[in-house]
Amino acid sequence: MGNKPKLAVISTWKTACGIAAFAHKMVPGFEEKFDVEVFPLDQSIIKANEKKIIKLGDKIIKGIADRLKEFDLVNIQFEPGIFGNHPKDIFRRLFKLIDNSPKCFITFHTVKQGTKFRYSTLTRLAFTKPIRAVDYWNTRGLDIQYVKMYAKLNTPRYKNVFCHYHTRSAQRYVNVRYPNIKTIDFPLTFISKTEKARYKANVEKDRQWILDSFDLPQDTVLVSCYGFISKYKGFDTIIRAIYQLPDNYKLCIFGAIHPNAIEPFKYTNEYLGSLLGLIDRKAKGIPDIVEDLLESDKELSFSLQDIKKLYAENDDHIKISKVLFGGSLSDDDFERAINGSDINVMSYLEVGQTSSGPIAISLDLEKNTIATYNKCFLQLKKYAPNCFDQFDIGNHIQLRKLIELHTSGKNDMTGLPAYSQNISLENRVEQIYQAYLDIPSN
Repeated sequence: MGNKPKLAVISTWKTACGIAAFAHKMVPGFEEKFDVEVFPLDQSIIKANEKKIIKLGDKIIKGIADRLKEFDLVNIQFEPGIFGNHPKDIFRRLFKLIDNSPKCFITFHTVKQGTKFRYSTLTRLAFTKPIRAVDYWNTRGLDIQYVKMYAKLNTPRYKNVFCHYHTRSAQRYVNVRYPNIKTIDFPLTFISKTEKARYKANVEKDRQWILDSFDLPQDTVLVSCYGFISKYKGFDTIIRAIYQLPDNYKLCIFGAIHPNAIEPFKYTNEYLGSLLGLIDRKAKGIPDIVEDLLESDKELSFSLQDIKKLYAENDDHIKISKVLFGGSLSDDDFERAINGSDINVMSYLEVGQTSSGPIAISLDLEKNTIATYNKCFLQLKKYAPNCFDQFDIGNHIQLRKLIELHTSGKNDMTGLPAYSQNISLENRVEQIYQAYLDIPSN
């Protein structure tokens, strides 16, 4: 124990956050090679906007930085938002930690490529899409800081740092533009080989646990999706698909509203409300065209009373509920839900993320998995050929067909055993350990 190098892990910890969940799973793997100490990032302080609290957040970062000389290696789990709200604060804090580390590796969960800001684009959006214009302006500061970060890490001063990416495209972007930055790539993985064997032996047990939780019969086909309930997850696409399938197909949504999205005095979260409305219409057989017309600017040839009448007439034709909400789960139960489900669906929109915890766990456990054609999953496909199927974002008709193929066993998942063997927590830790040995100390 005493002969192991000392590793400091800086991350969110024991909170409702994907980064925290990842760090929680990585620490036991790290402990095979290192003596590990975790430095939690208090989000209630570090993400605050008030000037006094920002200074308190800086003090927390300094307190961590002052201790880093005690360690042989420092791991920074980097997602900009967990280090603050303002780009300059985020990167000032990041380099405070890097500059005090003998050796350091940064795990990047989101990669921004520092695209050039164009005022002509801002002007055009201001006149055509004002909301997009605001978003475009807000990303400017973050893009600038990312470019400065890469340029800084590319200098000899930071030869003691290596960067860890979840995709080859992110790694390649950095290697081409900043050749002095040391990089490694490895897809997101959570599960050790020992855990994989245990989960494989408990598939039926975990499946029964889900059936019992929702009081469902044995012939149920469990189609599940995961994570915080937010628009970018695309849950509405899966709901539309599930109502095109026989009644024994059930959609289990394991997740809840993100704590930061809970608004005071608001009865229902806007996106959750839209999902509940969609479920209600689907259960009553109300056609999608009613919703489409209500959201359009077209003149309607029928009144609100006509729509209410349509709902009333369909009250006697309500289908058995096909959508079930499992709520927020512990990390262990989250993995059990993925293990026990028949088909796991990731219907995410494109938001620039380079990894996804649920799909990583689903592939680790060799489960039937379906995901959208977004950039994240297209990059994952390069590591995992013949391991999961994909559909176009929003295409519920294509998704329905893929679910049917997975149920009948006609899908090609022949790559899963090799992927599960090669992409493991142990192999990830070994790669990091070798990189640690190869870089010089500061």
